[in-house]
Amino acid sequence: MQGGATEKATLQYHQKHYDLAFFSVRMDRPVHILSFNDGVKRSDQVFELGRDEKSFLRISHGVVKILNPNLLERYHYMHVHSADPHPDYGIGGPLIDFGGKIMGMVNGNTSGSFIPSSILVKCLHLWRKFGYVLVYFCF
Repeated sequence: MQGGATEKATLQYHQKHYDLAFFSVRMDRPVHILSFNDGVKRSDQVFELGRDEKSFLRISHGVVKILNPNLLERYHYMHVHSADPHPDYGIGGPLIDFGGKIMGMVNGNTSGSFIPSSILVKCLHLWRKFGYVLVYFCF
């Protein structure tokens, strides 16, 4: 929020498989909704955004890569090969392209993993339509 202000949020829904949560927040003025890039591809250049323990904005630059999942990862994860392989900011921040479109959400379960925006958008549409997200429909 602007000026360092904070506002309480209400958890509307949490999807455990994707570790994805939807919150509602009261806003005093209209919010600009960002657009999504639904065509995330290997070798796309991206920015990872996050906040450190003092809530300072941290940005890292990287390139999208596709890896076979290890035991701790889900099959849908994609990865960012970054100049900062162990960033000191939290999970859940956006991954954006050079045009400012959201390409995914930093997952943080494993180094450099993120959930592509195509899955996030499908989950959001399912939640709006049915009030929950069926995992097997989100890939």
